[in-house]
Amino acid sequence: THHTLKQIAGNAKAAIHLEG
Repeated sequence: THHTLKQIAGNAKAAIHLEG
């Protein structure tokens, strides 16, 4: 699947938020 930089950035931010 194609992932845009915006989606990757959002996913990374979400992951960081979940990890605390």
